[in-house]
Amino acid sequence: MTKISSEAEGDLEQRYRNLFQAMAVAFWDLDFTGVGNLLRKWKASGAADLRRFLLEHPPLVREAMAATTARDVNEKSVRLFRAKSREELLGPIDRFWPPQSEWVYLESVVAAISGKPSYEAECAFRAADGSLFDALFTVSFPTGAVGRGTILVGIVDMTERNRALDELHRVQAELAHAARIATLGELSASIAHEVNQPLAAIVTSGEAALRWLGRAEPDLGEARAALARMIADGKRAADVIGRIRALATKGAPVRARLRPNDIVADAAMLVAREVAANGVALSLDLAPGLPEIAADKVQLQQVVINLLVN
Repeated sequence: MTKISSEAEGDLEQRYRNLFQAMAVAFWDLDFTGVGNLLRKWKASGAADLRRFLLEHPPLVREAMAATTARDVNEKSVRLFRAKSREELLGPIDRFWPPQSEWVYLESVVAAISGKPSYEAECAFRAADGSLFDALFTVSFPTGAVGRGTILVGIVDMTERNRALDELHRVQAELAHAARIATLGELSASIAHEVNQPLAAIVTSGEAALRWLGRAEPDLGEARAALARMIADGKRAADVIGRIRALATKGAPVRARLRPNDIVADAAMLVAREVAANGVALSLDLAPGLPEIAADKVQLQQVVINLLVN
């Protein structure tokens, strides 16, 4: 076996330290010895499946965090965690993990004891000043590292990327809303017809009810039937207005369980007048028994309307 001299070991250690400090990623050198002791204690108590055991006992995850200590951090970590000095970040790491990120720590421990080579996930961290930021948590498990109780963790700031994604989603929602408004403008004749149709029917049924009630011998049965038609047509008008309002309202997508045939039928109703005005005969051949889908109703309606109009 080749032996490394103490001088060579010193050079390797110095090279490692230089790399550790120079990297643009926040690195933490963690001591997992305390966690290993806890895991052995829990296993001895009968916890065969440690992942399930920790999921069923959430406070123990926080206990394991408190038993994990930072032995060293690089300068990037000091800046990322808004600390005054490197020493401020050393010691137990539980103070930097908000409750919503506990599951990431749990899964990283499970990955370590399961023999996986690495683990990574996005989560939130708490900085030294108490503020939260988004980051990518990465950890690798080289052969023997877990047994020695030492782990090197990398933390990549994702705040700006996530902020940019949020802004992108906002702009996309704005564009989608503008497209819906433009479509409604094109379908104004169809919309007016669909609203006026039940309103005209309500007036007709109301006049009929008055006539039945105004006879020498009022026909209450016919009057009730006319009033029932008025109520049904009123609901139909409200449904039409509700669909139009949904298309016109600006808001974030809302996923729900939907029947595809209902989406197509509603869209066809809104463009019926436009289709007829262009001399097109529209018929629907909808397959029965289609499974429900999870999607945003307004977005799907917009897609179908665009297809029909084009």
